[in-house]
Amino acid sequence: MTPYPPSLDTSTPAGSRHLRGSRRRFPIRIHITTAFAQLLLVGGALGWLAYQRTASILESSTSELALRAAHEAALELDRILAPAQTGAVAGSSEPMRGWTPRAPCSRANA
Repeated sequence: MTPYPPSLDTSTPAGSRHLRGSRRRFPIRIHITTAFAQLLLVGGALGWLAYQRTASILESSTSELALRAAHEAALELDRILAPAQTGAVAGSSEPMRGWTPRAPCSRANA
């Protein structure tokens, strides 16, 4: 007979299971749960980093595209208004020769 209770007896294989060094054995469900939790944490971190990077890329490309569109719209507006601006500048800098202003006509005189 051994002086230890059966659960603490180190001479039997069942007792050595509980007192083998300082390591403790956990059931397989704890290992699976821990591995799944780590997988979720790593996957979540990678997903968040990918989201941040994609959002940054989209924001920069969108602002670049908006600036390009604004620049093209301003050039097109200048191209359309250039003849009118030229005429307005030419007409305002030199008075037209041979033109005399007349009084506004009323319907009674016309």
